[in-house]
Amino acid sequence: MSFSKTVFSGLLVLLAFSAGQTVSAVEGPVGRLLEPAGNIEYSRNGQKWKSVTRTRYLFAGYKIRTGADGRGTFVNQNSGLSRTIGPDSAIDIVEQGLAFVTGEVTDPFTNEATLFDGISNKFAKAQRYTMLRRPAIKCSNEIKAARSLALSSSHPDLVWRIACPGTTYRLTIDEKAVELEHPDEGDMVRYSVSGMSAGVHTFRLETIIAGAVSYTPHRDSKFAWLSQEREIEIQASLAQYQDDVFAQAGILESHDLLVAVMDSYRVYFSEQPDDNDMRPLLVRSYSKLGLTALQDKEARRFRDYPGTDSP
Repeated sequence: MSFSKTVFSGLLVLLAFSAGQTVSAVEGPVGRLLEPAGNIEYSRNGQKWKSVTRTRYLFAGYKIRTGADGRGTFVNQNSGLSRTIGPDSAIDIVEQGLAFVTGEVTDPFTNEATLFDGISNKFAKAQRYTMLRRPAIKCSNEIKAARSLALSSSHPDLVWRIACPGTTYRLTIDEKAVELEHPDEGDMVRYSVSGMSAGVHTFRLETIIAGAVSYTPHRDSKFAWLSQEREIEIQASLAQYQDDVFAQAGILESHDLLVAVMDSYRVYFSEQPDDNDMRPLLVRSYSKLGLTALQDKEARRFRDYPGTDSP
């Protein structure tokens, strides 16, 4: 499978209309800026600017400017063609790609390593992830774990949302049960699986209140435990895109490592909270893992982010 299809199979989450959000966010990124060097900045509105130090996904309406030593490579998501951004340039990001205001206009070129599939239509289809309007629920013992995912020695955690106070969780893997009475929850419950052989395993997550089963799923879920050989292959792929968390997440998701995808997004958005136009990727990741409270929290954060008042 080509890198373009592998990486961006994970980019199915798309941005939704919301107060203060522009149409460009709904339609998805126009392209991405690779290999930034020197003084290079981006802005969502032309007023507040932020330095670009790693791969950055760009939407229509964004602006780029470079100083005397600034440069980078822009990849158009529709054509797959690249263009060089040189020093002392001012550029508008438009639906078709780059519009040079000042600076040297370069001819597009093909770069096999930077091609990726168009994702505009996919962005438009995932509005439901950021448009949810759930009534406030204090707590629930109905825990719906992911139906199918992959784990490995590097990514061994199962996760699920927090139930009502006093709940005991019973996790059964291949008919071997363990009860978690007071797990270290944080904003979700985590359980590190160990001692698994490569292949598919079943698991069932139940909740218990006062010694009685409060919830049990209609059918078991499953996870595939990846072999060490597969892990080595995945790590080699990830190493090629160390400054592009979204490319890495696409690789992880292509192997069904859904918790690893979520964790990579959580780290990224804790470090880059202003990259709001890409936030629905995290919202969708929470949804796929049944983490509804976190999904709603991030959806509200996406919707309430100032539309054009800050980068």
